[in-house]
Amino acid sequence: MLSGAVEVENLTEDVLPGNLYGCTPVRQNPAGVVDPDPSHRDVVAWQSQDPQQMLETSRGTGRFFGTVAEVTYACGSSRGKVLSGSYHFVGLRIHPGSGNELTDGNPQGNHQSFIDLTRYKLQLLRASVEESKIAVAKLPHLALRVLIDAAIYFHDRGKYNVAALHVQLFVKAVGHTKYKEIAGENFNGDHLMRGSNLEFMYAEKILPFEP
Repeated sequence: MLSGAVEVENLTEDVLPGNLYGCTPVRQNPAGVVDPDPSHRDVVAWQSQDPQQMLETSRGTGRFFGTVAEVTYACGSSRGKVLSGSYHFVGLRIHPGSGNELTDGNPQGNHQSFIDLTRYKLQLLRASVEESKIAVAKLPHLALRVLIDAAIYFHDRGKYNVAALHVQLFVKAVGHTKYKEIAGENFNGDHLMRGSNLEFMYAEKILPFEP
């Protein structure tokens, strides 16, 4: 694919009956009780057939080292946008780290873990935008870069609602941007995949849990 993204859906309840985690605030333990912990959500994860092509491989360090991208963009069952069929995984969740579960009595640590993860995802999208300059005209590329830089600026200052707005504007701008066909590249799909996931991160993992 040279443009666009492939939509995948995790039918977790069908594939993994009795799975404890769902994409929405679902019943957990005991049955019928809603679990408010945003880390207890089934997510869509994706990996290219060639992990070396993924930004996660070259730029993931420390806590975020790895070659798999979490790309959820909507619930119902969990849904994601990916660049190709390749590999995707069912029944995964984002673990915030030891001591950071809400059940550990540490909502601040839980919240901060998603703030940190979202910052890393912004960094990856910024790197993708930079690489896409070979496929996008100068002014549209500048517009994309300005929007993601603004999102990072406001995120770093704790203004997550404003950062989220700039991510939304970024995704809309991608829809109006013409990408030159580059063999072996799909910058349009990568921007859609990462941008829509960032929208989801703010809407479902950060803003509802602001103290």
